[in-house]
Amino acid sequence: MTNLSAFPRILIVGTCTFDGDDATTITLRNMFAGWEKNNIAFLHLTSKTNIVKSAYLTFNLSKFLFGNFKTENQQTSFLKNVRDSRSLIYGVQGAGKSASFKSAVFNFLHTFISAHRALIPYQYPEALDVFIKTFHPDVIYSPLADIRIMEIVNKISAKYSLPVIPHFMDDWQNTMYAGNLFLTIPRIALIIGLKKIMKRAYYGFSISEKMANEYFIKFHKPFYPFMNCVADSTEVCVPVPEALSDCPDGQLQFCYSGGLHLNRHKILLAICEVLQQKCSDHNIKFSFFTKISDWEKYGDEFRKYDFVRYMGFLKPDELMDQLRKQDFLIHVESFEPKFVKYTRLSISTKIPEYLSLNKPILAIGPDNIASIEYLSSNNCALVIGKINDEIITSKINILLSDKIFNDKIGKMAYSLFKKNHEAKQQQILLKEKIMNLVQSSK
Repeated sequence: MTNLSAFPRILIVGTCTFDGDDATTITLRNMFAGWEKNNIAFLHLTSKTNIVKSAYLTFNLSKFLFGNFKTENQQTSFLKNVRDSRSLIYGVQGAGKSASFKSAVFNFLHTFISAHRALIPYQYPEALDVFIKTFHPDVIYSPLADIRIMEIVNKISAKYSLPVIPHFMDDWQNTMYAGNLFLTIPRIALIIGLKKIMKRAYYGFSISEKMANEYFIKFHKPFYPFMNCVADSTEVCVPVPEALSDCPDGQLQFCYSGGLHLNRHKILLAICEVLQQKCSDHNIKFSFFTKISDWEKYGDEFRKYDFVRYMGFLKPDELMDQLRKQDFLIHVESFEPKFVKYTRLSISTKIPEYLSLNKPILAIGPDNIASIEYLSSNNCALVIGKINDEIITSKINILLSDKIFNDKIGKMAYSLFKKNHEAKQQQILLKEKIMNLVQSSK
């Protein structure tokens, strides 16, 4: 029987640590929040300045690949333009917002250069061996998603006979460098590296059940869905009001949390158009919690709506405090085929956060992608499977008028949260899986 009092020693390899506010970092931090801190170490792969912290080894890829780079403000304007035009989806050429032929060319150049740069061998530093021997890990955990990360994971795994747990946060293995003749060599290197990883893995983690099912068929190994998990905080949630008179100043508060890229902003603009028509009868506020860079790109398109408020990009705890004050939570996914191909197996980091709040969710996106399927199949959101003004209007009418329905989907959302996303439960399950792996690999 598994000894649940023991914490295996985990070496986390990748571009993220527990610092930061990107989706992968948030998921990692919440998954491992209950872990014994002394039993986690990071091999942090970065092209930024080398900073070594306690229980961290920062592996500066730029240094080992090419020697020291110039800082960005010393680069030529051409190189800076190439960097600034990089794809919003790493390794997927053309997935950014290309406003001109020039930016499209720069985007291609960045994808081409970064893809082939990853093929250049780097030195295996002596400090890495010292770090690993000192920490003495039981297992390697990694989100991978990069040729260089897979190479170093394979080297460490082979050298120290350590099992690997790959955690796929999105479907990068099927989309990165795919469909482009100029990226054939990096694509082949990616596939070879992934095959080596899976030979060293007993099982894998995925970001959704849909992904777990597909990858089980592909790799003939078990996959377990581990998404973002959050603490139960319903005791401080603000309930959806019975009527407008119960709202502060009679105001109904809609909110969106997340990125505006991948053309999500177009769907949100469609929602704004419908809400604009409702403002004559209702006091509506639509709050956006998104990155400053996203609002700088797309904010002008929303400023014509008086009820829209940009609330900034908040730290996770601060964001949850704000979400508890909202009446209706909005989730959107892109309908464009090139983005659907990338997002079809992923579930957003914010969905577990939304589910935990016991509030009605309006979700708009293709009905064949994991996040929309997940919400729809569990009856925990008001789902719209295609962009249509009439459908959006009818669904928002339900939110504005049907208190019983709102309560029902809020309770269903909370039930799904308790089943799949509560932090304590997920952390126990994570420990069981890793402990069983360590015991079976010895």
